[in-house]
Amino acid sequence: MPRILEQALRQVELLRASGRDLQGATVLEIGTGSAPVVPLIYSLAGGDDIILVDHVRTLDLDLLVRTAFNLRGHSREISARLDLPERDVLQRLRVDDDETVFAVLRQFHMQYLAPYDLLEATLPDHGVDFVTGSDLMQQFTPRYLRAMMPVIGRLLRPEGLFCHCVDRADRLGAVTLLRESGFDIVSEATEPVLRVVTGDEPEVQRTTPPDSFLLAAWRGGALRADEH
Repeated sequence: MPRILEQALRQVELLRASGRDLQGATVLEIGTGSAPVVPLIYSLAGGDDIILVDHVRTLDLDLLVRTAFNLRGHSREISARLDLPERDVLQRLRVDDDETVFAVLRQFHMQYLAPYDLLEATLPDHGVDFVTGSDLMQQFTPRYLRAMMPVIGRLLRPEGLFCHCVDRADRLGAVTLLRESGFDIVSEATEPVLRVVTGDEPEVQRTTPPDSFLLAAWRGGALRADEH
């Protein structure tokens, strides 16, 4: 299974395990790039307003449709991990011919903002339930990341969470960045997960890539309020 798909499914599992409900959620993804796997999985999991932001505009109709089509090839795994009927997964990932990029974005409850600089964010304060980003330590300079973290905190609702997925080699730097920027780590998964996939084919053992998944809450939100 592609690493980015495992990252997306693992995020949803961790958020659900933390007691968060993704149904109707507003989600912000930082750095979607050319493979919108993560926002598509959040859409399947119940996200109702999924905002994709990129510094450079890379996503187009072909990439969006192709990614949805490729995910249909993993419908069994997605169905099992998201606890959805496989037929629903297949149906919801189907895109009609001759649709425009705007129609397909609407189908998946997405809006795409690019080019977009989060430091100049025009999104409303405290309007996002979940912010997600993968390998941000490799995408942005340390200076930019330090400036971006308080913006993420401002955009999150009091009960909101930031899900930061990083290569395990970057885990210590990511934890330090979050804590120094005003976040508290509320959940973490760092070990690869060995999964046994069963079905019509013989059992297959798969080990996921060695990623670290950090769920963090802004100190100005619910965690800080609970301390008083």
